Amino acid sequence: MKPLIGISSYDKTILVENIVMLKHINVHHNYAKAVTESGGIPIILHSDIDEELAAQYADRLDALILTGGSEEISPLYYQDSFSIHTTSVNPKRDKGDILLMEAFEKLDKPILGVCRGHQLINVARGGSLYSNLKKERDNSSSHWGGATPIDYPVHHVNIVENTPHFEIFNKKRLAVNSFHYQAVKGLGKGLIVSAKSDDGIIEGIYDPNHKFIVGIQWHPEMMALSNDEMLKVFKFLVKKAASPL
Repeated sequence: MKPLIGISSYDKTILVENIVMLKHINVHHNYAKAVTESGGIPIILHSDIDEELAAQYADRLDALILTGGSEEISPLYYQDSFSIHTTSVNPKRDKGDILLMEAFEKLDKPILGVCRGHQLINVARGGSLYSNLKKERDNSSSHWGGATPIDYPVHHVNIVENTPHFEIFNKKRLAVNSFHYQAVKGLGKGLIVSAKSDDGIIEGIYDPNHKFIVGIQWHPEMMALSNDEMLKVFKFLVKKAASPL
């Protein structure tokens, strides 16, 4: 039986003809496509998560993907006040994603965090973030790809041997896309760095004490459908999800 892979989502309100406001559940379709191509069954999770629903999802599903998105994780999770660079937060999403992570972690089921999800894993473990790399850290502006096609690599990451990232890609250096202006700053409890960019930004993290808790700062889902190397991320996740606990 194919494993069921939960994919987090988020609410987005849109204005129709400047009158009607519709609230949509949002997540990029490439996550579901990459999971399907890798032999899993994608399940889009409702964005309004409480502790009970998170526990039900964790009980019935085999793995979790914490997805990316333009919304920033609230700075109040890792510092005393908002940064002057904070532009858009979604407290409900922050809370729901953390509840999902905790529920899947409790059952030792695989968790993959992508971009914002990577940062969320770190924050949930008590780590901190750069609110804006370009403004807070010198020589890091290349991490926002701008108008570059989202499946096109714009910089390299250096992968540490004997880590899940090295097991996935089997190489020390990898070309990746990049669309983020926040990044891991202080590492969360129990996490280990497994990949960095040439300018020293943390691009990969994992927890060695769990079956599979892995964060990836770039967007492998956006490259996976045209790049077999990036599809390995999702194949590895599906494989972990299908294996006994």
